[in-house]
Amino acid sequence: MSEYLSDEERVEWLRNWWSRHGVAIIAGIVVAVAGVIGWRWYQDFRIEQAETASSDYSDYLAARVLGDASELAADLAEAHEGTTYHVFTLLHEAQEAVDGEDWERSAALLSASMDYASDGVVRDRAALRLAKVQWQLGEADAALETLSGVLGSGFALEVAELTGDILAGKGDSAGAREAYESALQHESVTDIGRMLLELKLATVAPDAPGGPGNPGNRGNETGSGGE
Repeated sequence: MSEYLSDEERVEWLRNWWSRHGVAIIAGIVVAVAGVIGWRWYQDFRIEQAETASSDYSDYLAARVLGDASELAADLAEAHEGTTYHVFTLLHEAQEAVDGEDWERSAALLSASMDYASDGVVRDRAALRLAKVQWQLGEADAALETLSGVLGSGFALEVAELTGDILAGKGDSAGAREAYESALQHESVTDIGRMLLELKLATVAPDAPGGPGNPGNRGNETGSGGE
């Protein structure tokens, strides 16, 4: 704006400028304020939801100690579906099903927990448990496929040993030996764990009783490393 404009001209210029841009400025301010208010409301809502989920999960754990918590588990699943608390509840319920030897129910709960789990470690743990249940159900191939999806390096030892157990049970002594040898090379294997792995490895050695090198077992190799 020129410094030589009169006061009247400046007022007129401002009036024209406001008529062209005033509505957009007001709208922008309204949108910005609404965005800030909306974000704060959303954050408060998320905090409230998390606190409620935490409280419901605590109630569920307390009910487990006292007895049957299945009703609270169902309520938590409905109110907080897909949350971490929901996933942990599914894992607890799956363990109870295992304790009651309800393998089918446990498998279904573990599969659901894998679908909902957003954390890779939690998902891998659920997958490892599912593989064990599938093996218990006689679904060796499904168990091996489930194990192949466990990607966390922290589970490599358990995956290798369980793979060896399953392959030994299927009569694949060569595959079982490879899996057990891989487990033995893992840096986290304990002394007791090493002893058990060496015993399992011995049962699938080519010259072991019942192994592929035993004449009485040719054509009928079963392996004996399964648990």
